[in-house]
Amino acid sequence: MGAITNVGISMSVLLVLTGCGNKTPSCTDPAAVDLVKTIYQQSFDKELSAMSDERKQRVQYTAKDTKISVESIRTASADDAVGKRTCEAQLIATVPADAVPTIPELKNQLRSIYDAQGVSMDGTAIKGQVTYTAQRTEDKGELMVSLVGHMPVMSYFHDVAMFRVWDKGVPTTPDATTKPSASSVNWSSLLGQSASVALSDATVSGQFKALLGDKYPVFQTNMEVAGELHAEDGNLIVGSGNAPHDGGTNEAMFAVNTATGKYYAVLFTDGKSFNSFGVANMRELPAPLLQWFQNKGGKL
Repeated sequence: MGAITNVGISMSVLLVLTGCGNKTPSCTDPAAVDLVKTIYQQSFDKELSAMSDERKQRVQYTAKDTKISVESIRTASADDAVGKRTCEAQLIATVPADAVPTIPELKNQLRSIYDAQGVSMDGTAIKGQVTYTAQRTEDKGELMVSLVGHMPVMSYFHDVAMFRVWDKGVPTTPDATTKPSASSVNWSSLLGQSASVALSDATVSGQFKALLGDKYPVFQTNMEVAGELHAEDGNLIVGSGNAPHDGGTNEAMFAVNTATGKYYAVLFTDGKSFNSFGVANMRELPAPLLQWFQNKGGKL
């Protein structure tokens, strides 16, 4: 097999495999299928390189035991004049059995986000439809493959990998047993940044994991699209956010009292349900969280 050349990355990714002859490729050509998987892996690596260290570690933990395959391949169209095939197939990421989410709220969130994108989870398999073209160059007979539709499968996998860590209690950092403390966090350096950045701090995430228990993965997802972390009422650090593509339905807000070291959180799920953490009842929430709860239609 010849060398692989990446000649462009966008929503459609094109790879060229040199030294393969002049025969018009079929959709099931092993070299073409291998290039589809290579494109997925290159896109995956690019996304991984842009992640925070903690998120990268969580994703890699599951990625190392995940198998990528291309199945149910069919020819959508053929242009024999130029030797080009347009192909449709299922791109499948098969994850370890213990990576499959078990918390109902997590599974519901995944469905609400990805059903519309044509991606679903069947057992341990994340499945999505992709389209690729296979064609040889006229001068050197190099195999060219262009792929679209693979990014939602990748995004689904990323979420499953993140859920695996918190749903199954997988340790991800050497200092996972460190006891968190609000006073040990440099909050001033976090102010003005996305509130989700605070959750990448081991101390902060450790405290919220202890506070929310098995609801932490839901909280983390509901904070992925977040506003700026800011200070209110003197000693309160406040942040809020929502799940990707799910604002108004799955949201969260938290507050940290830097004077007392207490952490508080409120979850808003499925556009109707509230859960509070750090207080005995909603009336005891810090003022910003109580106001947020009431603005969402919550009743005391």
